[in-house]
Formats: sequence, C-alpha cells, structure tokens
Amino acid sequence: MNKAARSRSMTQGRLWMVLTGTLVAAVTSLAVLLQQSMPPAPPAPQMGGVLALISVPQVGPAWVELGEARRDQNRPVLAIRSIHPTVRIFPEHEQLGRKWRVSPVHELGSQENDAEMISTGQSFHHVTTSGNTNTTVLTPEPVTGLRSIESNSRFYLGAQGMGIDWSSRRPEWIPASPLDQKVRQDSDRLEAELWKDFSETIIASLGNRPKIGLFNTNSMSVIWQCELWQVVYHRSPNAVSVLHGQYQYLGDAHGRRHVAHSNFIEGSTGIESLDFAALFVNPIGWQDRVKDRLMEELRRQGASWVQPEGPQKILEESEAPTLELSDGELATLKFTASSAGVFVHFEEYEAGTYAEGEYMVLLPWKTLAPWVRPEVVEAFTTDHALPGDALESPGRSFPPRSRFPTR
Repeated sequence: MNKAARSRSMTQGRLWMVLTGTLVAAVTSLAVLLQQSMPPAPPAPQMGGVLALISVPQVGPAWVELGEARRDQNRPVLAIRSIHPTVRIFPEHEQLGRKWRVSPVHELGSQENDAEMISTGQSFHHVTTSGNTNTTVLTPEPVTGLRSIESNSRFYLGAQGMGIDWSSRRPEWIPASPLDQKVRQDSDRLEAELWKDFSETIIASLGNRPKIGLFNTNSMSVIWQCELWQVVYHRSPNAVSVLHGQYQYLGDAHGRRHVAHSNFIEGSTGIESLDFAALFVNPIGWQDRVKDRLMEELRRQGASWVQPEGPQKILEESEAPTLELSDGELATLKFTASSAGVFVHFEEYEAGTYAEGEYMVLLPWKTLAPWVRPEVVEAFTTDHALPGDALESPGRSFPPRSRFPTR
C-alpha cells in the first residue's frame, strides 16, 4: 500500500471512529433524556365516549365506542370490539373512522367469509363480501350507566420526531358494583405494570442496545406504541368476566398482542377471584379431559403447533415449539366466562405462528359438568348478564379453514 492509500485509510478510520462515537453519545444522551421525560405513572384516566352494543349478523354482539356528540348530533366511532371470540373487527386503513372489516380470526387475508361495516353517522351498513348483496342497517344501542374511561399520552423527544404513543380504553359502570371495583383494581394494576415495563424497555433499547433499525430511513423518526383495551364477556350481579388486551410496538418487524383476564364471582363467603384451577371442585381429575378437549379443538382450527404432522413446512428447518400443556400450565390458563361456558385464550406464538394470531377454545359448562364447581356455574348462568347471554346463540359462526391461514 502506498503512502497516499495509507493516509486515506487512516483518515477513513478516524472518521468512522468519530461517527461511531458521535452516534453512541447521541443515543446515550437520548436515553438519559427519555428517562427524564417519561412520567413515573401512566396518564390518569378520564371520561371518554359512550359505549353501545350492536348485533352483527352471523357474529353476535359487538361493543361500539362512540365519541362525544357533534353539532350535527352524530357521534364519531372510536373503536369496535367483537365479543364473539373467534371474530375480529378492524378498521380499513384508507377509511379510518368510516369503514371496518369483520373477519374470522383465522381467515385474515381471505374475503370468503368477510363482511364490511360502513358508518353512516347514525348507524352502520353491514354488507357481506361473498357475493351476497343484502345490506343490513345496524343501529348502536347505548348501554345505560356505561361509559368509556380513557388514558392518552403522546409526546415527542427532540427534533427528530422520536416519540411515545400510549392509549388505554376500558368500560366503566356508574355506579360501580363491588365486582366492578375489583375489575377496576386489576385494570389499574395492569396499566401501572405495563407502563413501567414499556418505558424501561424503550430506555434499555436506546441506552444499552442501540437498534438503528428502529428508525425510519427517510425521517430518522420512530414512534413506540402501546395500546390497552378491554372486552366485557359477562356482567351480572353475581359474576363478571373481562378480557384485558394489549398491543405493543417497540421497533421490531411487527408488534405483539397479549391478553390477561379478570374473573370474579360473588359467593357465600364474599367476592372470589377465579384462576383456571379455581373453577374445579378438586385439584386433580379434570386435567386430562380438559387438555384433550383443548388439543382437539386447536387441531381442528388449524393451530400448527398441535398438528400430528408437526408445524408448517416453512418452519421445518427450525426448532418450532410444540404445545404440551402441563398440569401447571393448565392451572394458569387465560380465560373468560359467560353463560355459554369458559373461553380459553391462547396468545400469539402459544399455539401457532405469528401469522396465525390468537386462538380461542370454548369449553361449554356441560363439558365441564363432572368437575366444575356448581357455585361457579350458578354465578354465570342464573342471573341476567350483559352481554354474556348473547354468546350462547351468536348465529352461524364462521367455519374454520382446513389450511394454514395467511395474513
């Protein structure tokens, strides 16, 4: 190497060292700034929109969150959550706030059994997309004494557009019953834990493990997103069951969804919190039958990690997990309940690939009859419920697909 080449090489090396040092210093400074800027607690909840119910053909009830009435008396639609466990309602990105797609969870990417809901301001037009041109008008019915409680926080750091987007929505009855108060306590605890984990993860990713891939190459900006919501599966004087959902995006290839649950009954000894094992009379004897039923239904739905032939072909070269369900895992299953039975919820990656999404299995009370506690069944079936009783006959449900789903 000649003298000029060596000189260029040394100059480039020094320049690279300067750039690397500058980048590390900037990231470290940003981590310190972020740590100082993140509040220690999530935003205080505030009154939000009105919650209403609609009855979606072939699906059943769905919660509709309506914003405050505008001058024309129309209410903007903030969110729609299907109560039917195997159906998802999600907005069309090009028509946010006006058009939604109703789709079976394991048929995303296919329009075979999809339907559309188009907002008209006062109601929805429900139109199937499988060749049926019939249109059904769906009018939301507000639920007395029920409103949405919201927490929102969006702030940016520096001039590069880096920011945090936090939102939380949950239903709240006014006045709140003792069971509602228990759910509220769970909600407050879950929000506080998630806020702490969310902020610490962001700070660690900047200060300890800089991820250049987090940044948009055009604007050098990134938004870390966290969303929480709830779906009420049952509420009656003696029982309540609520599913807590959360979505986080932390700069990876895609976000992650998680669920938790609040299940309470009012019994002879007061309010009791139910985990899955607490549903049964005896601590042993029910595990084999419940496991068989769960595996059979997951296999029927196409969950790839319980198939006899193994996972999808695309995963054959990797070590894909297999769902086993030990007795300890059965005792802590995530579930909701209604007059129809127990709904067991499996998160992404628990029963199949990310593309398959979540899975849900219904265990009817009659299936659990030999082992379930009579007082639990009584609490969920003898009183008027909102809206759990509608789950018993949601109409024709979407049939499962035999092939692996795609997105």
